[in-house]
Amino acid sequence: MDESIYTPGAGHLPPVLVGRDDLIARWEAAIKGVGRVGRARALDAVLIGQRGVGKTVTLTALTQKAKSFGFLNISLQAVAGHDGLIAALLDQVKDRADAQEGPWRRAGRVFARLEGLSIGVAGISGSISLARQNAREHPVDAARLAEALSALAYEIRKDNPDGGLLITVDEMQVAAAADLALLAAVLQRLNVDYPKSTVLFAGTGLLNTPDVLQKAGVTHPDRLFTIIEIPRHLTEDEALYAVEEPARRVGVEWDPEAAWSVVQDSNCFPAHLQLFADLAWANADGPLRIEIPDAVAARQLGKQAIEERTLIPRWRGLSPRKREILAALATFGGVASRSQLSKALGKTPQKTSWLIDELVKDGDIFSPSRNLLALAVPAFADVILQRYDQELEFATKKLLSLDELRANAGADE
Repeated sequence: MDESIYTPGAGHLPPVLVGRDDLIARWEAAIKGVGRVGRARALDAVLIGQRGVGKTVTLTALTQKAKSFGFLNISLQAVAGHDGLIAALLDQVKDRADAQEGPWRRAGRVFARLEGLSIGVAGISGSISLARQNAREHPVDAARLAEALSALAYEIRKDNPDGGLLITVDEMQVAAAADLALLAAVLQRLNVDYPKSTVLFAGTGLLNTPDVLQKAGVTHPDRLFTIIEIPRHLTEDEALYAVEEPARRVGVEWDPEAAWSVVQDSNCFPAHLQLFADLAWANADGPLRIEIPDAVAARQLGKQAIEERTLIPRWRGLSPRKREILAALATFGGVASRSQLSKALGKTPQKTSWLIDELVKDGDIFSPSRNLLALAVPAFADVILQRYDQELEFATKKLLSLDELRANAGADE
């Protein structure tokens, strides 16, 4: 058929965003509340969840909703190993001030006073540039930055009385601790010193983001932020609607069994749902109907694509000891308690805890409950079990085989 309407791939907004209606309704209410009374009605949301559940696309939807009310957006992306969030924020203000964009230009003088800098012969742009350089060398004062952001929101409302400023940060879990601590302090100063300011915040991160915030020195992140976990799976009804409705809108029909097959094969996992639907669409002779054979072809192609594009490259990038931990987890079907995992590995929990923490931080595994660990992508278990023993002879360290891991796990039972 013609070009697919589905959107596989990280961060792409699906043709129909399902399962987020309640969240978007809460967000819209917060936007209206902030417009009326200020920060007292702010919903500073942090969307957490595994990779592939749609955190970034949900953040995009929240941003679009805010923009529809006249909010302007400072969009930031955290990068592992870089401490540049605040510098990036100042970069955006400078660039927009240089472009002579109304509220950004008018608020430029307030930003130029950060770190006590004054307007000199270089003008607003030159002063912001100095402030931006200073931000990289010395922490920006939270109170001054809060003042500048509040002033920018005030200038935005001059052009749109319902508007304000939205700050968004994607992948918060990899941001530098100093940047996270400063960001939290700025939001707190806005609450205290500028309660009528129309500034909102929304961010995304993996499931460990609240712990990352706490370790960065953000006390009680659950009080400052509204932590919202994005479900790992859609409901079957939501997944079916996400498959059938976009096609219906362009006059294409799904055979009910074919649509149901895509839902089941994807396990209602949002990223995989888009991939399988896209592959079925591409396989269809069309032009107006997707049949069961198309879904069957998508099943095999989708499984292969997930393995080749995501799982195998990730497996190759893991250290030998991390592979051993994941192999032990895979022998339990992808879900095990910490004590079960330690027993299979033949090691005390203390000796493996730091590696497990890194795997959690990187999004390879997660903790669905206090003492339970699980593979973030269930399909990873099959890839691990197929490859682990074959690659043992090339390992640079002595690792336990799958049989040894299973024997340890079953010892004394």
